[in-house]
Amino acid sequence: MITQNGGQIVTDLSHNCIVISSDEYTVPDDLLSAHIYSYKVIEDSVASGVQLEFSHYLIHRPAPPQELETMGGEGAPATSGVRDNDNDNELGNGNVADTNTMLTLAYGNASARQAVNPARHHGVKYFTPDEDAALLEEIRRRPWLGFKGHQIYKDIAELGFFKERGRTAASLRERIRTLKYNVGYVYDADKNHNLLRDENGNLVRSSLITPRIRPFSAIDDFGLCKVIYKKLNPQNNNKGFETVSFPTNFFDKYGALFPQHTPESWRQRYKNYLQIFGVTNYLKYFIIQRHQGKEPLPSNAANRDWIRARRLLHKTDGPRLYFPNIPEEDQFIDDNIDSIHETELEGKSLDVFTPIAYSESHSELPKSEEVSHSKRYHASTKVLSPPLSPLHQEHTDPTSITVFVDLPTTTFREKTFTKSYEKYGRPMDLESILPHKEEFYAQLHDVLSQDSISPKELSAQLDQLGIKEYYTVFLMHRCNSNRKLVEESIKRYVETNGTELLCIEPGAWSNKSLDWLDLRNDHLNDVLKKYHGEANFKSQVESLRRTRTIKW
Repeated sequence: MITQNGGQIVTDLSHNCIVISSDEYTVPDDLLSAHIYSYKVIEDSVASGVQLEFSHYLIHRPAPPQELETMGGEGAPATSGVRDNDNDNELGNGNVADTNTMLTLAYGNASARQAVNPARHHGVKYFTPDEDAALLEEIRRRPWLGFKGHQIYKDIAELGFFKERGRTAASLRERIRTLKYNVGYVYDADKNHNLLRDENGNLVRSSLITPRIRPFSAIDDFGLCKVIYKKLNPQNNNKGFETVSFPTNFFDKYGALFPQHTPESWRQRYKNYLQIFGVTNYLKYFIIQRHQGKEPLPSNAANRDWIRARRLLHKTDGPRLYFPNIPEEDQFIDDNIDSIHETELEGKSLDVFTPIAYSESHSELPKSEEVSHSKRYHASTKVLSPPLSPLHQEHTDPTSITVFVDLPTTTFREKTFTKSYEKYGRPMDLESILPHKEEFYAQLHDVLSQDSISPKELSAQLDQLGIKEYYTVFLMHRCNSNRKLVEESIKRYVETNGTELLCIEPGAWSNKSLDWLDLRNDHLNDVLKKYHGEANFKSQVESLRRTRTIKW
């Protein structure tokens, strides 16, 4: 029954295992320090179809260390727990277990592995109540990360409390799974991740718990595949699996450019799904779905049979598989990849990724058939359908849109600021600012909090802090001279390492807001008025018209 339901029987205690037995069995010396559970938990779990709580079947609890030392070689009877005298020597479905035999079970489910509980014997370091309490408290202090992600446990594992106890990010993540994600509540935080306190100085509790960061979408998968295809030139082996040479900091850079997921999440996404699905396979699938007017699915759901077959093939020496109903040649991607326009990918500069050139050592193609990066990047613009307009990039009828959901502004839309960027360089000197970030924030707040100061003097003082004048003008222009939004935008630029130029707040007019204005759609304008406020909308539109930023 154990092996049939995903478990494994082991003969030593060096594993993360669970010890099960009959509740009348005398516990031997070498198991006095272990938690022991009735075999009934296996039977009842199989019968109910879900794994039941092991703690309800505990039949022996370890004695404190000092008691173990005084017991010597004498065995101790297990404490009474769940009992059924008629079935004490059966392990369900006719699998008989000798009552004089103690089974140790390496259970397949991670939560069961941890159910054995606190003691540091047999190579297993069990979590103590103090560690559980500390883990839950640290999770509550990071509500923006989501407790089902990876980054939160990396951060917590770096704390001295857990480092001293040898707890890794993986072990902390497994532990919270064992605790059934029973966080209870989190602490409120502002948009800068500062925890909020009430009038008495106590942290403000919230029941709005985010279990995980935003799930991966088809757009996320397409964007990552597009960058890998154009910049890293994946090559196929004889089984159809791609060989990709990733630069050391590839996912760090990608995570900074697309911060909706952490660098580690992007890395795991590629490893667990896109590598198996195939980068070129997914690009072809996505393009075909788009041109047929269908909505592509993310790689984990697009074709589960394909994923399963490829995972099996990866471990065996079977023949190559071909993804159904897509062209075999990569020229199809070159001809059509730039016809796909997605709002989330617009305006992103991919120049931070160093392209990997083909060479004889990395390619199985003859030299005459090798494709250079420049040829691939500037591929034919032949398309199966015309490019989508900004209106269609929303993938919905404008009249059905009721809420404006903003996107990060990562490029200068206006030619004036683009030319200033080319002439004067990056908007801020981050290399000198980042080592003294908190001091910089304090000085920035002091400058922008002055009651009476001319725009020229404001620009001069910000320039002394390392902020280029053209960037100050850009922010005052886009934030309708709201200094609070200017301050938040500058902080946003610092926190995203120079990726995002503008904060996402009502009153901060992003590239997406301006794209909507260019559509001259009355319904979309009403939605923008609800988001930015009618007075702010009217004032900003007049300013944008004067500077010819919008086509009105």
